Amino acid sequence: MKKIIHIFCFLFVPAILFADGEHPPVGARSAGMAGISLINNDVWAVFNNQAAMSGISQTSVGLYYENRFLLKETGFAAFALSTPLLGGNIGVSVSHFGYQLYNENKFGLAYAIELFKNVSMGIKMDYHYTHQPYEYGNRNALSFEIGLFAIPTENLKVGIHAYNPLQLTYIGYSDEYLPVCLAVGAGYTFSKKLTISAEAEKILQVKPIIFRIGLEYKSEKGLALRTGITTYPIRASFGLGFIHNNLSANIAYSWHQVLGSTPHISLAYAF
Repeated sequence: MKKIIHIFCFLFVPAILFADGEHPPVGARSAGMAGISLINNDVWAVFNNQAAMSGISQTSVGLYYENRFLLKETGFAAFALSTPLLGGNIGVSVSHFGYQLYNENKFGLAYAIELFKNVSMGIKMDYHYTHQPYEYGNRNALSFEIGLFAIPTENLKVGIHAYNPLQLTYIGYSDEYLPVCLAVGAGYTFSKKLTISAEAEKILQVKPIIFRIGLEYKSEKGLALRTGITTYPIRASFGLGFIHNNLSANIAYSWHQVLGSTPHISLAYAF
């Protein structure tokens, strides 16, 4: 049985990850809203939209884990750090996906700066390392991301993000491209408690455009309730969050129409 699971994971783990654009949103707050992430001013902006880091005024660190489809072979873990520096914000990210025979690792360094009042830009350099069984060989790649973040009005936030816009390839493999992901999103806050957000993402290697819509309700006591839905494939999610002083904790649950359930959890602390 264990060998069957290993064979299944080696054959389908890359496909599972690519179904998320090979650039899945990171953080349980985002997961609770079906992947809404471009307008979130939190430490996970290091992964999701580097321009949104400009709204972080304190050094912040975060840890995240999701047990994708309840298989240990498809676990995803991430670490993020953001700190004000050099007139803007510097961010560091590390992520790991997979298991012993097949895993994907990414290391990133990001920088965000406010260009104009309420308009920020961010850029990030990524190094990818993919480990495969010996006969297939390992893969290495370099890529970059760029994003914009704006607050046109007090209650409206807008985010734009491009992942690997130059369609770079794995080093030494001119026909093996990293995916190109382009996304745009906006969120509007009603009465400073309820935020409704929507995003559209286009992965150039995949024909349909992915749409997401999410809701977040924040109480005055620091409790947050979230839900959302995404298309292609259809996934529904909900989540809870709690903020106490400088510590924030979030959990989420998402359901894939074919592959089933995924629990998510993240912790973040601002110094």
